[in-house]
Amino acid sequence: MTQHNGRKRRSEPKPFPRWLRWTLSLGVIAGAAVLIITLLPSGALDQDLTRVGQGQPTGVITYETAHPTAIGVMERVNRLDAGSADVEFLVANLGTPEGERFAQHHDLPGPGILALFDGEGKLHARIFAPESEAEILDAVATLPANEQR
Repeated sequence: MTQHNGRKRRSEPKPFPRWLRWTLSLGVIAGAAVLIITLLPSGALDQDLTRVGQGQPTGVITYETAHPTAIGVMERVNRLDAGSADVEFLVANLGTPEGERFAQHHDLPGPGILALFDGEGKLHARIFAPESEAEILDAVATLPANEQR
């Protein structure tokens, strides 16, 4: 402690060494990058919503960036085997004007909803946050184009 104007003062704490500050800064930046990458949707589902009603049954997921329910639905759809569902899956990104219009037109009020359409574009089912791949496959099996198979 040092004396200043008759009062005792605490000495200033020593600053962190420069190498430690750089290491901590890089660690925080790397951690943030990993977090951002893990929140990005996995898989490459198409966002071309004009494909609904073009002859193939379609499942459309309402998606919003970093929304945990929507990310979970996307992961479940991505885990489905390519041959296990005779449905083309698309994404209605609610952060785009096209996705928002599509969701409003089909009364899909938020992220994480899977809407199932027949080949003619008629909405057959809305599944709010499907819990498993089996739940998705069961709903897909009820589509008219898939009932005869």
